[in-house]
Amino acid sequence: MIERENTWAEKSPEVFYSEEIMPLVTAQDIEMLKQKSLKTPRQRSRLCTHRGEQDKLHEMFIVHHRNTYVRPHKHLNKVESVHVIEGTAVLIVFGGSGNVEKRVMLGDHKSGHPFYYRMNSSEYHMLIITSDTFVFAEAATGPFDRNDTIFPEWAPEEKDTEKVQQFMRMVTK
Repeated sequence: MIERENTWAEKSPEVFYSEEIMPLVTAQDIEMLKQKSLKTPRQRSRLCTHRGEQDKLHEMFIVHHRNTYVRPHKHLNKVESVHVIEGTAVLIVFGGSGNVEKRVMLGDHKSGHPFYYRMNSSEYHMLIITSDTFVFAEAATGPFDRNDTIFPEWAPEEKDTEKVQQFMRMVTK
């Protein structure tokens, strides 16, 4: 058995990087992420196991709570995959004008729902969290460039809570 102490560097209250040469993630780490996420305004947190934003492969363990708004977005020249660890969420894929093209209920591997997806093309998508807590592992090609994430005009920004509520009612019909 490998004994270790958590060595997480806090980049922000929501984002942590492992400082280990060979990161290992345990149930205790996930519980810690859950606790940290409850203390953030957006009720989310992530542990990045890649070394930095310039890495060619980004791997993260992410916690979102039920009230987390994941604004629809797409990534330019990126591939991303999600593997559900705990909880449920609906993956929604949109057309360019905001029409819902696909809804998929996701859950862990015992749920009977798909527990993994890979987004091979640049399509607008979002997650709607349907359980109290949603824990997942995400992998994406790097390096990270904020300008490669595109948010459509038809999807409200997080800070506009009234429009977010209206939008969420519309997409969950």
